[in-house]
Amino acid sequence: MARVSYFEIMMSTLWTWPCLILAKKPHLSGFCSGQWKESRYSGTCIKVFEDSRSWSGARRACRSHGGDLVRILNAEMNQFIYGLIKLDGGSYYWLGLHGNRRGVFRWLDEHSKANYTAWVSGEPSQWRTRTLGAEMRKDSGGLWHAYVRIYDQGYVCEKPAECQSGKYGEKCSKQCSVHCAGQHNACNHVDGSCNQGCDDGYIGRFCTEGKTFYNV
Repeated sequence: MARVSYFEIMMSTLWTWPCLILAKKPHLSGFCSGQWKESRYSGTCIKVFEDSRSWSGARRACRSHGGDLVRILNAEMNQFIYGLIKLDGGSYYWLGLHGNRRGVFRWLDEHSKANYTAWVSGEPSQWRTRTLGAEMRKDSGGLWHAYVRIYDQGYVCEKPAECQSGKYGEKCSKQCSVHCAGQHNACNHVDGSCNQGCDDGYIGRFCTEGKTFYNV
């Protein structure tokens, strides 16, 4: 048998095993402040809350922080969330997954059935008679249980990354108006409205309208 060079072996490996090339992770275009933790699996910011609320109450609390209950995309993100929970002081935490009495579980307001789930063996249970939410327990190894949504427990929130000054929108891809007053033309990172008003000669929430004789 003819000898094969090291170069030929390496090239053969690359063609035969394309999975060795790592999949690109979502890019975090902004930053996570305070106690929010960056999730490189979703490009979002995550925080575990120990105070006890029902599933609906937890969702309202997350929305008050500019986000929602967490939506877990894959096994890597699930283990990341579990790692945060293990560092917290509680035992039970709501996730953004919920089910109806037909046994269909969805993430938050999505209409389609969840693509990724990590149920413990035997779950989801009780769905025929109760409205359930998914919870992660500290002693579950990262697997989920279905539990009645009216009960109070901890929860995990997710929100978009905060944009660097001068940027806003999904993935911080949009530029604030150059006529926003203040340093770096700072604006609201969600809708782009100017935080400190407009430069002289401009009006409106987004400072895109020039002043005229009629609106001075």
